[in-house]
Amino acid sequence: MQNVVLKMAKKRAMVDATLNVGNLSARFTQDVEDMNLEPDNVGGKNPEELKQNSKPKASSKKPATKKQIAYLEKLMGEAGTSQEAMNRYVQKNYSIEDYHNASALIVSELIEKFQNAKQQ
Repeated sequence: MQNVVLKMAKKRAMVDATLNVGNLSARFTQDVEDMNLEPDNVGGKNPEELKQNSKPKASSKKPATKKQIAYLEKLMGEAGTSQEAMNRYVQKNYSIEDYHNASALIVSELIEKFQNAKQQ
């Protein structure tokens, strides 16, 4: 019995470490019971309305760090993207007025998009 408990604790610690080190806790869950597996009652909504409702909200996430914003602005400069153009993009896609107010997750997504575009 003691061995079983020890193995369970070790496995949980490893999963927790993986989620925390990789900053993946927002994307994965260990609690299957907490997941909403039932389809939403969407009724007559069209795909565009569903897409708009699935946008991440900046207020529900931790804010982006100054380092993230600085790196995003460096990539924007390299790509020739103005601050106004970025603000229009985040307003259209994330319903945020200013990219400086975006969450860390959104800024990470934007950085990834610039990096992918640079590689192509």
